[in-house]
Amino acid sequence: MKTKILCIMMLFTCFATHAKSLELRPLLKDRFEQNCAIRQQYDFHNEDTELIASLEHYTVDVKYVDKQVYDSTTYKLKNVTYAGIPIRKIEFSFGRPAQQYNEYLYFDLSATAAKQRFKTLKFNQNHEKGDVSVEYKNNTAIVQCYWLADFPK
Repeated sequence: MKTKILCIMMLFTCFATHAKSLELRPLLKDRFEQNCAIRQQYDFHNEDTELIASLEHYTVDVKYVDKQVYDSTTYKLKNVTYAGIPIRKIEFSFGRPAQQYNEYLYFDLSATAAKQRFKTLKFNQNHEKGDVSVEYKNNTAIVQCYWLADFPK
């Protein structure tokens, strides 16, 4: 009986700890809604380009692609939101010919409330070396923020 109670308590603790979601807007609003080129380096990465722990805990799967003209790392996420809208994936890529950095957020717009919240977001950019684009595929909005590698410090 004590073993069962202990197991139930451990399961509850595990679910309670992982149930907390990560809200990205306070961390990424400056890049996605104001100036993509605000920081030269990728977000959520250390100086060795390794993913930092704060996002690692919310990563379900990782896909890395290394091609001649670009490389890309896509992280499938759980319990991650931006302005309360679920984020399915975040992607970081680098295009070699243009020397262009890219960050993508994949917004899950399958719920009506998510669609309404997404419409209120303003992805404005006012910088000559960076820009943002929005693409829609089924119930997903893909927001790409890109900037050139020669951004002066």
